[in-house]
Amino acid sequence: MCGRYFQYGTKQEVAEFVRAKRITSETIAPDYNASPTTRQPILRVDRDTGERELVLMDWSKQKYLPAYATINARSERLLESNMWKTFIRKGQRGCAIMSGFYEFPVVEMLPDPPQTDVPAPSEEAAPALFDFRLPPEPPKKKKKPKVVKEARAFAVHGQDFFLAGALWDTLKLPNGDVIEWFTIITTDPNELVEDDHDRMPWIIPPIPPADLELWLDPHFGRREGEAERLAALVRT
Repeated sequence: MCGRYFQYGTKQEVAEFVRAKRITSETIAPDYNASPTTRQPILRVDRDTGERELVLMDWSKQKYLPAYATINARSERLLESNMWKTFIRKGQRGCAIMSGFYEFPVVEMLPDPPQTDVPAPSEEAAPALFDFRLPPEPPKKKKKPKVVKEARAFAVHGQDFFLAGALWDTLKLPNGDVIEWFTIITTDPNELVEDDHDRMPWIIPPIPPADLELWLDPHFGRREGEAERLAALVRT
């Protein structure tokens, strides 16, 4: 699962890396703790002009609809989930720009401190003036062991940035405002990540460049077999 990532770049550096022709926000800046519900730059292709653009979007829609877990989309369910399949076919695909991502493996389980039983009153104790007894205490719930996690960062060797596959959509709020939000596609981990987590972001390789162009093409996906081709691209 990808729940935290970071990118070091300024607006200009990010724009140059993705070759964006248009930037819709002036607030793109380095972020060392990109987390769900924050606004992050997403690369996509404008449907009308065909040019690459950087757009600030909310990571997931949980800020507005807390019951919906939309942080990640599993690669193997892109065509099984009606929501993800719709985004794939409608061309609502893009890329998150990362310098690296974090995982938080459990490194230690701390045992609970021993419970001390309160001794029962002695039968030989002097009788109380009033026979007043408290009701028995309900059984205590067993506490879960305390978990110690360790932050570990992963990056692509020799690269300041890389692209992770994403899907995006719009959401109309009760006040009439319309926001754009995104989810990050996750896949099986490689050999570097698998000891720390069972998922990782789908990193789009720079070669062949045609794969990235196909993923970003907003007109590709509606015709027969195109969505399946995109899903196969994610699984490679």
